[in-house]
Amino acid sequence: MPMTPKEMLKHLKKNGFSIVSQNGSHIKLVNIETNRQTIVPYHNKP
Repeated sequence: MPMTPKEMLKHLKKNGFSIVSQNGSHIKLVNIETNRQTIVPYHNKP
């Protein structure tokens, strides 16, 4: 079963990512230590 966006955000925050911005239904996260970024689509349906 695929991860829900809520579970993905929890996992990323636990591993050093923090939310930078949100544009509509997409949340941008950045890890300051590794300088990597990712975007998580946060829609109503998993």
